[in-house]
Amino acid sequence: DSVILLPNNRNILPAANQAVGESAKHLRVVSATTIPQGVAALLEFNPEVGMDENVSRMEQKLSSVQTGEVCRAVRPVSLNGIEVAHGQLIGLLESDLVVAGNDPTEVLVSLLRTARVSEDALVTLYWGEHLTQQNADADRVTIESTFPGVVVEVVPGRQPHYHYILSIE
Repeated sequence: DSVILLPNNRNILPAANQAVGESAKHLRVVSATTIPQGVAALLEFNPEVGMDENVSRMEQKLSSVQTGEVCRAVRPVSLNGIEVAHGQLIGLLESDLVVAGNDPTEVLVSLLRTARVSEDALVTLYWGEHLTQQNADADRVTIESTFPGVVVEVVPGRQPHYHYILSIE
């Protein structure tokens, strides 16, 4: 009878909040606006405690997660002082364009530099269908050697439009 909804997309958040008033169930929304936030919030869920405590713990976790994405540009653009050609790889940090390039590993490393990854950070790479496990493992090694102390987890996300979705904690 009780449901905690994780929208995992800022465009869906308003509809999720509207559903609270229309649901016959006891529905609460945790305002996760990205998949990495949603995963981090989900890992905070404890079936032994009540809904209010779970929602509170899950909401608190959201601020400790940065989201990065590496994908291909669908059109040319000039944004934030960065020139992007159609088809070029781009790196987004919290949905803001921060880097463009032609090599997924270089874009990934530049994105993490922009995120100012601390040496005790956990970076989870959800790799997309454009990559292989071997690509992701090689990028894990590159990140760990470039950012000493950073722990990198590699997870097959198999998302079609993103080379990587990153969780930085």
